[in-house]
Amino acid sequence: MTDSQAPRGRWKGFDLADLERFGIRQTPAGVEVPYFTRKGKHWRSKLFRPDGTMRFLGKSRGLIPYGLEALALGGPAVVLTEGESDALALRLAWPKMPVLGIPGASSWKHEWTPCLDDFSAVYLSFDSDPAGERLTRSVRQSLTDARVIRLPDGADTRDVLQRRAKQAYNLPGQEAQRSSQSRVPWRASGRAEAQTELVRDPAALRGPTLDVRQTAEYVGGHVPGAMLLELGSLPAHASDLASEGVTVMCGHGERAATAASLLERAGGRPSVFVGGARDWSRAVGRPLTTGA
Repeated sequence: MTDSQAPRGRWKGFDLADLERFGIRQTPAGVEVPYFTRKGKHWRSKLFRPDGTMRFLGKSRGLIPYGLEALALGGPAVVLTEGESDALALRLAWPKMPVLGIPGASSWKHEWTPCLDDFSAVYLSFDSDPAGERLTRSVRQSLTDARVIRLPDGADTRDVLQRRAKQAYNLPGQEAQRSSQSRVPWRASGRAEAQTELVRDPAALRGPTLDVRQTAEYVGGHVPGAMLLELGSLPAHASDLASEGVTVMCGHGERAATAASLLERAGGRPSVFVGGARDWSRAVGRPLTTGA
C-alpha cells in the first residue's frame, strides 16, 4: 500500500488531524494541499489522488514554492526542502522555523530568490539521491552561500524525521535553538508550555475573532464581529494583540496557524479555528456578514 493509499485519516505518514492547521483536507478524490502567496492569499491547491498521481486544481497559474506564507515567521534562517510533505515534516518538528517546499526536483526558479533576501542563512535539505543533488546545484547557482544539510544516502527529509526521529536530523543546533526562542520567555515566566489550541467545533467559536484573510475575502463574507487584519500586516501589530486572547481564522486554517505563531512570539495565547467563514456559517446555520 502506498502513502497515498493510506487509511482515511492518514497521509504520507502524517495524521491528517495534525495537518488541518495547514488547510490540508481529505476528500473523496484524495488529499488537497493548498498553496498560498507570501501575503497569505490562496493561490491554488494540489490534489494527491489515492492511486499515487497528483495534479493542480483549478485554472492554470504560475508555479510558486509551497509555504510562502510562513516566511512571515521571520528569523535569521530559512530551510528549503523538496516537496510538500518534506516541508510539512519540518514545519511540524520546528513550528517557528520558516520552511519552503520546492515543488519538484527540477522546478527551481531563480526568480524566487528575492523572497529569501531577509534571511541571513539559507539551508538546503533535499533528497539524498541524484535528483536531489541536481536540485542542490541548481539552487546554489542562485544562492551561492546556501548551506547544505546532508541526509543519509537515499533518504529524504520526511523519512529522517518520521522514521529516525527529530534528533537524527542534522539541522544546525544554533538554528534549531533560534527557531524555539519564542518559547523561552514563556518558560522563564514559570508558566507551563502549551501547544496552540485548535478550535474544531464551529459552535465553540466565541470571543474575539481575528480574520487574517485578504480584505476582498473578508468583504465577501466573514463571521459577524470578526476583526480584519491581513496576515502581511500582522507582524507590526502582534504585540498589541498578544493580550487579547483571540481566535485566529482564515479560509482553511493555514494562514491562521502562521498568524498564531506570530502572536505566540509576542507572548500571546491565541487559538486557531480549523476551517473558514463558510464552514462556520454552514455548521451553525447563520449568515455571514458582508462588507468592511
